[in-house]
Amino acid sequence: MRADVVCVCVNTAVGEFSCELNNPCTQELIETYGYYFPHYDREKYVQCDIWNYETQYSECHEFTCPTGTVWDQTNGICNFPDDVGNSK
Repeated sequence: MRADVVCVCVNTAVGEFSCELNNPCTQELIETYGYYFPHYDREKYVQCDIWNYETQYSECHEFTCPTGTVWDQTNGICNFPDDVGNSK
């Protein structure tokens, strides 16, 4: 292991996504987890449109949380870092 590399890991049930690298807007993931997913950048999140059964497609969108907040997958909101994962 290289001493000059630091790993910042986030353990979530669904993983981490971006629209460009690994779009989560698939029928299977939307039906299992809903429309909101954690982004690789904690200050962002990914939102999928409703799954279109006719076109077999869902549009992927990336949003940035307000300054000072990060995405809280447990609560489905942008939250203050100290409150992430706490019940609403």
